[in-house]
Amino acid sequence: MICFSRNDLERIGKKVTVAYMRSREVSEDDVYQVDPEQVAQDLFHLSLAHFHLSSDRTVLGMTSPDEYWVEVFDEHMESKFCCLDGKTILIEQDLLSETVPLGRYNFTVMHEVAHQILFYYSAREGQKVKFRQYPSCEKDWIEWQADTLAAALLMPERLVRKAMTFVALPPKIYLLDSLLCPEEYTKFRDAAAILGVSKTALAIRMKQLGLLEHSDLFSPGKIMDIFWEEGDTWSNKFAS
Repeated sequence: MICFSRNDLERIGKKVTVAYMRSREVSEDDVYQVDPEQVAQDLFHLSLAHFHLSSDRTVLGMTSPDEYWVEVFDEHMESKFCCLDGKTILIEQDLLSETVPLGRYNFTVMHEVAHQILFYYSAREGQKVKFRQYPSCEKDWIEWQADTLAAALLMPERLVRKAMTFVALPPKIYLLDSLLCPEEYTKFRDAAAILGVSKTALAIRMKQLGLLEHSDLFSPGKIMDIFWEEGDTWSNKFAS
């Protein structure tokens, strides 16, 4: 198995981004987000199909470098078998629901595209990739690589900075907190919508790029615990 570093994955991501921008029929200045379906279909000639991939909906995406038959379920949860032929991506059908954030669907598709890109690079180096036949520690590493590459593909640094500028965010955010910095948080949320990604994915990516210092995305106000002393109350905490 090839072990790609973060720098390796960033370089691969930049190559794909350049190709994606060239494939668009509009000026690069008018591109604000990367469409994972276009990357899959137009750049890598991959087919996308949507089924229920597990009875409990825990499997969101599947792909394989070689022919591999998998069990899927139709909308009535009747079992059937589908062939992953090395050029097919299967996506959980529920992710198409209007109740599911678009960012979750986009990242899932790009994650599977990233697997296909990594299959290609591994094959080019003469490394045999086995689908679903590796120990858990190796699986975690493979999934980390796919996640990291998917983030680089969906959120190229230039587009992240472009979205931040568009919503009037500063070049770098010190604290992302909906309670303590509501105006900045609202702008950040709008930037995520422009990029077509989740707030969590964007926060992680911005930290990687050095554009975000600290995030209390799911624990607003938590940073104030640093200054909390025993016996303090909200009424006297900021009195002095």
